[in-house]
Amino acid sequence: MKKELVKRDITMVGDTEGDEPCGSCLEAKDFFESTTKHDNRITYTKHEVETPEADKIYEKERFKSIPFIRDCKTTRDETGEERTSCRKIEGFDPGDFSDLDKLREQKEKEEEASESSIEEPEEPEEPEL
Repeated sequence: MKKELVKRDITMVGDTEGDEPCGSCLEAKDFFESTTKHDNRITYTKHEVETPEADKIYEKERFKSIPFIRDCKTTRDETGEERTSCRKIEGFDPGDFSDLDKLREQKEKEEEASESSIEEPEEPEEPEL
């Protein structure tokens, strides 16, 4: 059965600001910001550690390391039934999100193709006197 992506919510708790940001948190932030902008069905939200939002997520999830990522996909099957499934990841590995990377590569190729198909107008020739 083919499943269609309805929406995807990616939430990250990490330390990307301040004097000593978490390296893998910065890598995850850059990755998600560059890959999720290509699909309006995907929302990406980042919460800094020691904020009320991060505290609420911690109370619920009890994660042990950062970045903590919650990735929830809502899909629709051929019958129209929608189902949401979430996964929780501690740490960051771009391989866990290879589908987003493929989406980014595909969109970049499409953008390059559309840019190269735009032809510059030719300059009109000077009239002879």
